[in-house]
Parts: sequence; C-alpha cells; structure tokens
Amino acid sequence: IGLTSWDLTRMLIVQSIVYALLGSLIGLGLVALMSAGIRGPNLIVIVPRTLVLATPLVMSALCMLASVLALRRVRRLEPGMVSGDAAIDARGVGKVFGAGALAFRALDAVDFQVSPGELVMLVGPSGSGKTTLLSILGCVLTATDGELRLFGERVSGRPERELPLLRRALIGFVFQGHNLIGALSARDNVRLVLESRGTTAHAARAEADALLAAVGLADKRDRLPAELSGGQRQRVAIARALAGAPPLVLADEPTAALDAHAGLEVTELLTRMCRERGTTVVVVTHDNRIFHHANRIASMDGGQVIEVARFGTYGEVE
Repeated sequence: IGLTSWDLTRMLIVQSIVYALLGSLIGLGLVALMSAGIRGPNLIVIVPRTLVLATPLVMSALCMLASVLALRRVRRLEPGMVSGDAAIDARGVGKVFGAGALAFRALDAVDFQVSPGELVMLVGPSGSGKTTLLSILGCVLTATDGELRLFGERVSGRPERELPLLRRALIGFVFQGHNLIGALSARDNVRLVLESRGTTAHAARAEADALLAAVGLADKRDRLPAELSGGQRQRVAIARALAGAPPLVLADEPTAALDAHAGLEVTELLTRMCRERGTTVVVVTHDNRIFHHANRIASMDGGQVIEVARFGTYGEVE
C-alpha cells in the first residue's frame, strides 16, 4: 500500500465513486422490486420509499467519510509532512525477552530524544542494548513498557499490524550487512522500495536512477550485488534507505563490514545526503573514526542510556 503517493489518493477517490455507484444501483434495484411488488408464498416484500431513496446517499456518504479519514491518516504520515514535534521521543522504554525464570531485560527505562534533522550516534559495548533500542525506534520490535513517539505519532500501544505502515511512511534502514536482494540489480533494489510505497513503475525507475547517481553509482545501476564491492553495496543500501524521502534513517553498524577507507566514504556520503534532505539520523556504531559527523553521542550500558555528550556539528559537516 503506498502511503506516500498521489496514486493512493486516486485509488481512494475511485473507490468512493465505485461504491457510490454501487449504492445507487442497489437503490434502483430496490425501487424496481418495490414497483413490481415481489411476492413470496405468503409474503409481499414492501420496501419503504424513504429507505430506497436513502440507500445510495447513505452508502456514498459512508464511503466518502472512510476515504477522507484514510487520506487524513496518509497525509499525517507522509514524508515531508511530519509534525514539528521531536523526531524521536522515547520515555521509560523497556524491553524484556522471554518470561519467568528465563526473562531477560535488554532495555531498562530508556529516555531518548532526538530533534528533527539531528544526527545521533549510539555507542556502547556489545550487549548494551543499542540494536534493541534501534529496532524499537524502527518499529521492528515493540517495547514491553514505556512510551515512544515518532514525529508526534504515538507508536507504543499500536496494534502490530499498523507498525509496517509507520515503517514504510517514516523510516529508512541501513544495515550492517547491506541486505540487498541478490537476484535484483542495484536499480531494482531501490525501485522495489519506491513501488511498495505506491510510486508508479516509471517514476520509481527515474528516482532510483537519480539516487544511484547521487551515491556515485550511475554506471553500476544494472549490476547485481555480487558484482559490486562492499563499499558499493552499502552505497546502494543508502540509496534504498533514502528512497521516498523518509524523515528518519536508522543505521546499524553501517561501516562494520568495510575497510577504513570505504567506511569513512560511506559515512560521509550518508551524512551529506541526509543533511541535504534535512533527514534525522540515528547510527549504532563502534567506529570512533566517524564520531565527528554526529551532533551528539549517546552512550549505552546495561540496557540504559548512561550519557549523552555533544560532539560534532552534523549540520556543518562538509
């Protein structure tokens, strides 16, 4: 379902018209039946004239109301139309895996706020809860307790079936392993994300090509992931994360599988492209060579954010 495109708007309008016409046909059918005076063995079906006349109007009104509510929800979640609230507002967020004697608390009352357009890096030893927190921020995992809002949208307490809609509308991901689909070209890996958001095939192809050109892979767009270097695969992953202009990008150890030179190149590329778009970024990393790209460094240990320090100036990175 494309939550961010004009295609969905058109689909809802057409749906409303179709149902309105259906309601009219039902109403006309009832009029014909009433006029004919359909009789059963011991029954004459009599339909009140007011009900007959009201049927198409009521169905049209209900369909239009449903479409308006759906469109309001779409526009509220559409990238580029998010509210002025904090990009991320997590308060008292906890996560417990397992139950009973096997229960393990991976996060313990985490408070974590990020402003729109800010780049924050999460650091800490293995097992400190960084990836768990990132997964909750990305609506991949649900918190056991606490409250999470993304751009003013309440995430905690939502049914799980709604989380994919939030992910699709608000979030782009860059993984430690590029997680590209091996059977698809670089272009098609990016295009797939756009089409899943409702972009037409022609527009998705054009935007995918533009994004790949922006990450320096215009001449590699038809290559499969196996035909690209590690750094080039992560560049495709960055293009995919930015497809559809999500207001939030989450990156989990994006340089871990790269050598020093490629890691710095990928980080600088991600920083530059997100800054140009005003995108909020949270990066989980152990790589202290890239700390200077962040606005703030949030240190985690034992499932808690223990320190948040000011570091670089993301908005001024060249």
